Amino acid sequence: MLGLGHHDIHPPTPQRATNGQSRTVGSGFIVATALCGYALTCFLNMVAARILSAEEFGAFSATISMVAIVCTVATLGLEKCALRLLPEYVQRKLQSRTKGYLIFGIAISVGVGALCASGAFVFYDAARPHSANLEPLKQMLWFVPTITLFLFALEVATAFGSTIGSTVIYRLIVPAAAVVAVSGLSLFVEHVTLRETIFAFGATWVVGLLMMVILIWRRIPQGVAAARAEYAPRDWLTQSVGYLGFSLIMTLFNQGAIVVLEVLKGDRVGVGLMAAAMQVAGFIVLAQTATARVYSPQLARLITAGDAAGERALMRSRMKFMVLISGVFLALVVFCGREMLGVFGASYRDAYPTLIVLTIGNCANTILGFAPTVLQFHGATKRTVVIAGTGMIIALIGMTLVARSGTYGEVAYAYSAALIATFVALHIASAKR
Repeated sequence: MLGLGHHDIHPPTPQRATNGQSRTVGSGFIVATALCGYALTCFLNMVAARILSAEEFGAFSATISMVAIVCTVATLGLEKCALRLLPEYVQRKLQSRTKGYLIFGIAISVGVGALCASGAFVFYDAARPHSANLEPLKQMLWFVPTITLFLFALEVATAFGSTIGSTVIYRLIVPAAAVVAVSGLSLFVEHVTLRETIFAFGATWVVGLLMMVILIWRRIPQGVAAARAEYAPRDWLTQSVGYLGFSLIMTLFNQGAIVVLEVLKGDRVGVGLMAAAMQVAGFIVLAQTATARVYSPQLARLITAGDAAGERALMRSRMKFMVLISGVFLALVVFCGREMLGVFGASYRDAYPTLIVLTIGNCANTILGFAPTVLQFHGATKRTVVIAGTGMIIALIGMTLVARSGTYGEVAYAYSAALIATFVALHIASAKR
C-alpha cells in the first residue's frame, strides 16, 4: 500500500560496464531492500489498524489506494522515460537537453499532480452513491504533487547512477519514517485520529522528497546546472505514454478492489478487512518481482543468441521454482492465515476466507507473472498492453457489478478470477508468440 504505483517495472536502462560480481551483489541488495520495504509497509498497516478504529483504517486504506492511482496517472510515464533518456543524454553530453527534461518533468509532476488530485476529488464526490466522509481523501490529495514529484525524482536519481541510494530512500527510509511517525503519535496523543495519521503519513513523503533532491544534486552531471535548457516536449510525451500504459493497468489491478468498495459501497470496515487480507496475500508477489531481476538478463541473452530451446528450458525452470514457492506460501496461509490477520487486530481474522481467495489469485500471478516480460522482450508490447488492459477492464466491471449488492469477500472473488484469467491469457500468448 505504501509503494505507490507499480514502480518495480523498469524499461531497459543503459548501464556502465561492471563485473558480474558487482551486478550480483547490487541486484541482491535491491531484492533484500524490497523485501525489507514490504515488511515495513506491513508493519505500518498493522500499527495503523491497531491505533485506528476498523472504519478509520478502512478510510485510510481506501485513501492510499486512490492516491496510488492518481499519482501513477499524474507522472504521465515521464519518470520511466527518464530511465531511458537521461543516461543517453549524459553519455552524449547533452547538458541542455538534460536540464530541459528535468525542468519539464518537475513542472508536469507538480502541475498535472495538482490537476489530477482535484479531478479525482470532484469525480469521487459526484460518483459516490453514499454519504461517506470525504475529509480523509481531501487531506491526502494535498500531498499528491509532492508524491508525484518524489516518484519522478526517484527515477532521475537512478538514471544518474544512484540506484542503491534512491532505492534505500524509497524502500527503507520513507516506510521506516512512516512507521515511526504513525506509531509515534500514540506516544504523544491519547486518542489518535485519522486526520493526524494521514498527516503523519503524508509528511514522510515530504521528507523523502527533500532527501531525493539532495541525492540528485550530488549526482547531477557537470555542466547541467549552468546549461541553457532545451525542450522537446512532444517527443518526451510520445515516449512516456508507452511506459505509462502497463504501469497504470497493473496499478488499477492492484488497487481497484479497494477503490471500488470505497466508491460504490462506502463500507469502510469491509475496505479495512480487504486491505489487511491483500497486504498478507501480496507478500508472495515479491517472489515474482524480485526474481525478475535474475531471470530477465538471462532471457535477454538467450533471445539475442536465438536459443529457443534454452529459452524454453529457462521458463520451465522458473515455473517449477515459482510453483514450489507458491505452494509453500499457500499452505502457510491455509494453516496460519487467521494468525497472520490477527496481527492487525482480532476483528481482522474474519477476513480469512477472503485471504485464501486473494492468495490463490496472487499465486497464479507469481507463477505466470513472467509472461509480460517474455512478450515485451520479443517486441509484443502492444499485445501485452491489450491483454492486460482487457483483463483490467473486465476486473473493474466484475467488481463493480458484485459490489453493488455483494460483500467485500465476493468482490475478492471477482478480483482473483479476473487476475488469474489475465495472466493465463498472457502466458498462452507468450507460449504462442
